[in-house]
Amino acid sequence: MMLSGFEKKILTGFILACLFILPSFLFNNKTLLFSQKEMYGIFSCKINGKPFLIDTAKGSMRKITGGEKQLTLNNNRFVKFVFLNPRPGYIDLQKASKREAYIRYEDPATNMICVPERGYVKIQSLDETNKLVSGEFEMDFTLRVPGKTTQVKVTEGKFINVPLVFK
Repeated sequence: MMLSGFEKKILTGFILACLFILPSFLFNNKTLLFSQKEMYGIFSCKINGKPFLIDTAKGSMRKITGGEKQLTLNNNRFVKFVFLNPRPGYIDLQKASKREAYIRYEDPATNMICVPERGYVKIQSLDETNKLVSGEFEMDFTLRVPGKTTQVKVTEGKFINVPLVFK
């Protein structure tokens, strides 16, 4: 079957439209528009407005001395993201004890480690049966190096269906 010149133009236009318009419906800020239930191992946030994403995040849950549970989310920017006896709920980092939430941020430029001054972590779901944890967070840090103080603002933080290993 031979296509006329007009039919070829129509077909070409349709193909180009599919290539350029369809992706705009599927993608939003480089993230597929699937439900959170379909996403696994996501740890993302903005650090001073710049996107930070780990799409292979993992966590662990273990019993420590005294029979308490410790939840750790492993990633390479927050060298410690640890919760003692975790449960779904809101944790105000300004009021929380180190035993409730232990979070440390490592600055990639200086390798200096800071402690959050304010912020929160909200564990939305802790599913021990399916071994998944999800939640959100925001926090502020002050990085102090000799002769310089820098504010670090972490916004739009999410951990979505991070798989847990029980130890």
